[in-house]
Amino acid sequence: MTDQRFDFPCKYEKLDVCDTNRYEQLIKENDINYMVHMAGILSALGEQKPDLAIDVNIFGVVNALRLS
Repeated sequence: MTDQRFDFPCKYEKLDVCDTNRYEQLIKENDINYMVHMAGILSALGEQKPDLAIDVNIFGVVNALRLS
């Protein structure tokens, strides 16, 4: 396996997409121009924790759309 190198600047931030205040803070602090929303709870865990799946899968994307 070869090492992959990326020649573009990027920054990784860990975020709870349900935390609207922190979400907004990160967008403002980092002067965000675009967003890639990839958060989601898949079926196996979602069946065990349906409230978590609703929070992340529905409210998380609503937060992303509102803040964008």
